[in-house]
Amino acid sequence: MRPKYCYPSYVVIDKEGNRLSERFLHIEEFSDDITIAGTKEYKQIFIDKQGKQISKKAYEGLGFFHDGVCCVSVENKVYYMDKEENQISPIYDSAKNFSEGLGCAENKGKYFFIDYNGKEVFSEVFDEAKPFNEGVARVQKGRQIFYIDHDGEIAFRITSY
Repeated sequence: MRPKYCYPSYVVIDKEGNRLSERFLHIEEFSDDITIAGTKEYKQIFIDKQGKQISKKAYEGLGFFHDGVCCVSVENKVYYMDKEENQISPIYDSAKNFSEGLGCAENKGKYFFIDYNGKEVFSEVFDEAKPFNEGVARVQKGRQIFYIDHDGEIAFRITSY
């Protein structure tokens, strides 16, 4: 007789095929010798290459670390956490990865950028925003699309055709 529900089993193995970890619902790809694994309790933890839990606790949802910061999901909201698992920001409706020292977060449909202390860095908010890449971030206000620099100044605008 088959069990009513059997969850997928993923494990960490070494190069010789020896099992190093317990079973997980999923294991993401490793980055900087750590990854995210799903537990049978439907939580997420960080594990090392030996399959050992390195996070202090299990979380509802985790993102990968970027610039030493990751996103943590809690009750359909999100906050930023550092590698020591300290919450470094308030809770937002959504957030994107930290990039070039700034996080891109959203509350009530308005996007803004924060620093590692969770403080907003520009006075301006946007209708849409993307993380910084090569010194600029794509933002939108109304129908205007432009790129800002790390000082929040317009670097250049996108023109209509």
